[in-house]
Formats: sequence, structure tokens, C-alpha cells
Amino acid sequence: MKIILASSSPRRKDILDGLPVRYSIMHPSADESVLSGETPLHYASRISSLKALAVSSQTGEHADAVIIGADTIVTIGGKILGKPRDFNDAFGMLRSLSGNTHEVITALTVVRRLGFRDEALTRSAMTRVSFKKIGDEEIKQYMSLVDYTDKAGSYAFQEHRELIISKIEGSFTNVIGFPLRTFFMILSEMGLAGIVFGVETGVAPAEMK
Repeated sequence: MKIILASSSPRRKDILDGLPVRYSIMHPSADESVLSGETPLHYASRISSLKALAVSSQTGEHADAVIIGADTIVTIGGKILGKPRDFNDAFGMLRSLSGNTHEVITALTVVRRLGFRDEALTRSAMTRVSFKKIGDEEIKQYMSLVDYTDKAGSYAFQEHRELIISKIEGSFTNVIGFPLRTFFMILSEMGLAGIVFGVETGVAPAEMK
């Protein structure tokens, strides 16, 4: 049985590396354009599913695999903040987050590929993150310390968060991009925990909950 992470995110890889899972990585190809009138939650769920199913379609008709897809977005006032186009875009995002509370949504999709048939389940997690009031020079200082180019909202929770974040309500791993509780819930619902973690009980090991 192949376990495949359908993501190019090093942060998701880091989290999955902390679990007793033997897996490989395939980079998904999906159109991540926002549809007209699409809510942040619907967008994240749709893109997560697209990524997982795109990789599933590449595994072949006779594949026996579990594919894990994910999409993380930052949203404030109903607006989706994705990855920045350039420095100015990133600077503008961080300025809009300064002194405000926003939401981080990660949608996870797990696909069970058997032959040419896919069984998929998507669930999501939401965390509220409050930013300190930070000035333009502080924003530039933060940007000089992190690689903001591939981060939704232009910030990395796991890097120098003491400079920008005052409060978090919810899952830490969700903000990083892979909510573990949601992942375990999906595997339990699909009856895949035993397969993914290589245990006969069908549940995640207690120390991982």
C-alpha cells in the first residue's frame, strides 16, 4: 500500500515526518484560481480535493494507495489571502493583518485509491490568529527574517512568531498547514488508520492523539 503526500510544502512534510508513516511525495498540479462568489472554506476544500485527486489520477489504473492532499488559506473579512505575488503584495498582506484577528483554514482530503476507483473525504480546521499592532519598519524586519514567498498570508507561524502574533485560538498544526486532529479524524472515518500507521487496531497510536 502506497501512502502519498500530494503537497510540495516542506512544513507538511515536517509534520508527517513526526508520525510513524512511510510515505512518498508527489507534487500536485491544480488550478488554484478563486471562483466567483466562493467562500474561503469552500475554496480551501475544493483545492485540497483537486490536489489529492490530481495525484490519484497519476498513480495508474491498478494503484492501491492512500493520497493526502491539503490547502491552507488565511482569510480576513471574507477575503482570501493566498501566497504573495511579490514583496509589495506580501507587505500589503502583513499590513492588513496588523492589529487584527484573522482565520487560518486548512482543508485536508484523503483519497483511497483502489484500482481505478477513488473514495475521498475532505474535512477542515479553523484557527483564529491575532496579530500585534506592527509598524511598517517592523513588518520589513519580519520579512527580512523569513521566506514569505510561499506562505499563505505572507507569514510563517513557526518562524519568529513572537514578532507578529499576540494570540492563537485553536490548532497550532493547522496554522502550519497540517491539522493533525483533523487528519486522525478523517482516517478514523474512512477506516484507514490501521493501514496508514501500520497497526492492527485501526486507530492512531495513543501518543499521537
